[in-house]
Amino acid sequence: HENVKVRLNCEVTPKILRESNFDYVIIALGATPTSPQIKGVEKAMYATEAFSRIDEIGERVAVIGGGQVGCEVGLHLALNGRKVTIVEMGETIAPDAMHTHRIALLQQLEENAVVLMAGAKCIEVKNNGIVLDNGVMLDVDTVVLAAGMMPVSPEAFLDTSINVVCVGDCIKAQNINVAVHTAYNAAMNIV
Repeated sequence: HENVKVRLNCEVTPKILRESNFDYVIIALGATPTSPQIKGVEKAMYATEAFSRIDEIGERVAVIGGGQVGCEVGLHLALNGRKVTIVEMGETIAPDAMHTHRIALLQQLEENAVVLMAGAKCIEVKNNGIVLDNGVMLDVDTVVLAAGMMPVSPEAFLDTSINVVCVGDCIKAQNINVAVHTAYNAAMNIV
């Protein structure tokens, strides 16, 4: 649309926004992956990297975290020829997925021979595998972390306009449905 200007490859700072004197500012900073306190965790890659770095992922993969993100990454890797084990310290796999999506996701994981280990906690990442809290070692080539996301704080941007609205994961890291709905609501409140 002629009234929409898109600027790519430029950093937006609070100072730039204040000087631009916008009537409305919508903050969508997202979230960053959390890194649990597990010995050797620096040897793992984040789930957010798994899609773009698939050529670096070995044949046998352990995904730490069995929420929706961990399950979706695990399924993606299985569909790309990897042998995947998902390790979830809670008792339920993908408890954060919407009911119908969860049913389909669990079915696809089963169809693609993804091993699901609920009630298991990773306590160490080694060069050749992971150690669980029950002493079992899983031999894997790659460890992928899907242990949650931490909102990027919008605090520095809150005084950049009279009307500032935060949307998506910078409010609370959740899922794409929530992010889209909060963004839609923010945009509709402007028009």
